[in-house]
Amino acid sequence: MVRRYPAHPVRDAFAARLRRFYADCGRPRYKLIIELAPRLPGLYPDLENVTTTFSKSALSENLHGRRETMPDPAWLACFVLCCQRLGFESGHLAKDPGRASLLDWQRRLSEAEDEARRLGLPVRPGPHALPATATLYVPPDDDHGLTGPIRVSEAAYEHTITFGPYGRILLLQASARDPHAVYQVAVLLAADPARAQDALSLLTDAAATGHPEALALLQASPRHLDRSLAARHAHQLAKLANNAGFVDASLAFYECVARFTIAQDAIADTPHS
Repeated sequence: MVRRYPAHPVRDAFAARLRRFYADCGRPRYKLIIELAPRLPGLYPDLENVTTTFSKSALSENLHGRRETMPDPAWLACFVLCCQRLGFESGHLAKDPGRASLLDWQRRLSEAEDEARRLGLPVRPGPHALPATATLYVPPDDDHGLTGPIRVSEAAYEHTITFGPYGRILLLQASARDPHAVYQVAVLLAADPARAQDALSLLTDAAATGHPEALALLQASPRHLDRSLAARHAHQLAKLANNAGFVDASLAFYECVARFTIAQDAIADTPHS
């Protein structure tokens, strides 16, 4: 028996976009997607923790909007990677973009969930529904060294989401044990002098994995955040995102650079006794 849910135009629009993408990839058989999913870590060694278990019913239901909400981020990432790979192997795609396309898909999902929430439509539990004081649980991982919960204070959480969709995406990716996302959240936090300790805490978590940029920031000033260096990191991240065509990411980090400048000007204008 097919389950039926109340009308959900945002979910249906997202499902239609998934179907267009699926068609562009040559409509690979569900069986091939299910068989490919466990092989993703071997195909994309720099990919972290997005694999999921597929079923034919879940594939069909998500593609045709027969679930209560949009798919969860891990399912979406795995589906996109599988379809792209199979589309490339079958000749329907000229190249396999790999993880480069995931940011845009996660942005689309984030925007769809924001719109659903605005309209009072059902949304899945997840980062958008995190309490104001968020604990991003990171299970033990010998390969990356993240072995405990990453604590994000209420103020730090609120600060991060002021950078728009990309701030929310970073919180999502940090919860999926992505050290680079943890590092980027730390850089965004560093723009606010009041969030220096939050930034240092996250930098320490990312540096524990050997993340080079996080290590460089910590080693420059282990006890106190070097905000001028953090501002240069933000500018570099903005340039990289802009060159790669990641609009939301570039906007977030250019905004971050602007906030560093405003904060520095405010400090310079403060009278000293």
